[in-house]
Parts: sequence; structure tokens; C-alpha cells
Amino acid sequence: MGVWDHFYPDSAFCANTPTHYVNLPHCLMLDAAESVALKLALPGKLEAVDGPQAAYLAQHGAWRWLSPAEDAAHEQPAHAYVQPYLRWVAKELCFPGVI
Repeated sequence: MGVWDHFYPDSAFCANTPTHYVNLPHCLMLDAAESVALKLALPGKLEAVDGPQAAYLAQHGAWRWLSPAEDAAHEQPAHAYVQPYLRWVAKELCFPGVI
């Protein structure tokens, strides 16, 4: 999918330390059985923890499984840094009306 830079004014472990992430996302096509197996294998919410990981889990402690079209219509769309990935998927996989 390319190389994507994300810049944050803080980090998961320190509110005063800016962070630069270089992401190398990949798009993986799953068949129906693999999709069902993945949905069943992963919890909808990670366990709560205290300490430095609490801030991390506040942002990354849950997930949702939506198509690009569903995310565009969802009341809480994906994070702004995720939106380019969704647009890429929508364009490459021809999801009409999402881009």
C-alpha cells in the first residue's frame, strides 16, 4: 500500500514526547471462511491495564470490523490517520461512493 507517515504531539507512554511512526501497511484479501475465523479469534476489546499502557489501550484497546462503505456511514468513523488507508482500499477494490 505504500509508506505512510503519522506524526503525533505525544506518545503512548508520555504526553510530552512527540512521536513519528512510519507505517508499511499491507492489504490482505481474505476469503469468507478466513474472515469468519478472524472475527471469532479476536476479542472485541482488549483487557484493561493500569500504568503507561492505559493511554495506549484508550486509543487501541478495541477494534471494529467494517468495510470502507460501512466506515464512511458509521457514526464514529475511523481515526483520521486510518482514513487514507480506507480511501486506498476503496479505490483499489472499487468500492463506489466511498472515496
